[in-house]
Amino acid sequence: MDEIRIGNFLGDNSTTDLTAPLEVTWILEVIARQIYNTSIFSGISFDVGIIGVIGNILVMIVYSKLGFVESIHISYVALAAVDLCSVVSIIGPALLRRVLLPFLNIHLQDLSLFTNVITGWPNMAFTRTSALITAWISLERCLCVTFPITFKIAVTRAVTKVVVMTIFVVGCVPIIFGYSGYSFQWDSDPEKNQTVLLVFNNQSNKLNLLNRIALILYGAIYPMLAWVTVSICTMVLVIKLKQSNQWRQRNARARITGQVRGRDEARMSIQKLRVTKTVVIVASLFIALSFPASVHLLLTLVMREKFANDGLYPYLFMAMSFITLVSNEINSCVNIFVFTAMGSKFRKALWQVLHITCSGN
Repeated sequence: MDEIRIGNFLGDNSTTDLTAPLEVTWILEVIARQIYNTSIFSGISFDVGIIGVIGNILVMIVYSKLGFVESIHISYVALAAVDLCSVVSIIGPALLRRVLLPFLNIHLQDLSLFTNVITGWPNMAFTRTSALITAWISLERCLCVTFPITFKIAVTRAVTKVVVMTIFVVGCVPIIFGYSGYSFQWDSDPEKNQTVLLVFNNQSNKLNLLNRIALILYGAIYPMLAWVTVSICTMVLVIKLKQSNQWRQRNARARITGQVRGRDEARMSIQKLRVTKTVVIVASLFIALSFPASVHLLLTLVMREKFANDGLYPYLFMAMSFITLVSNEINSCVNIFVFTAMGSKFRKALWQVLHITCSGN
């Protein structure tokens, strides 16, 4: 068995002893280096991010155009706004490396630590807030289908606004705890003859406690709460959809007197069914695309010393980090395609917005 030493791929000079077949370890190291290569990752995240930025802006414009008679439109706009912020925070490192830092002529001692502090915590906050809003959308639709009369009385537009604003506060406030202890300082580098920006982390017990609270909320409580809520509500909605489909098949030939009224009721039922299917698809995509992030966070918490940049499995950590960030970014970009495919009103309003935009240019 040949022995090989693999260092931190993000520039840390520390090394870790790994006893493994040389060929297998070398292949894993090469794959991890290529996957997490700055240009490759920045290119992929930037390209996907542009789609997400445009898509989420269009979602907000279209639903604002459709109006907020239906309370779920408020939740859709809130979800698009948070997803927009999440996408911007993901493409932030690429913008920092390629545009802002060179333009401002800022030199950093540790680029990876700086980008993680500047964009990492905001991305975690927006991603968790998006998950909580998705959970609320699933719960809202589940209550609407299961208890329609009670839902109309209890869940009004005012209630939806309050819930959404509360989720914003609950999801974003812990970022203040996450930043606790970090400080920035300018220093001179005589070897390179330039001024560099240093990032420090105060290791006091009080600040570490606040930082750990933020990690527990973002890493465990919020994801688990969102996952459980979305999963349960999605299962209930799927069951209700199957029951509705069976009922429609049994009563396909039954006719109620008063055809005009019957058509109106059928039209309303079809619209309600379409919204429910849309929520099920959005929730299912969230469950699938957030799964890598959940696994990554679980491994990070359980195997803190081994599953890390400078741990025993740096190549696995790098590959999982890449998969997690890309899946989170796709999750923040995909909703416009779901809304376009499932909603005729959305498609019509979207076409009008695009037509006006193109005509204005």
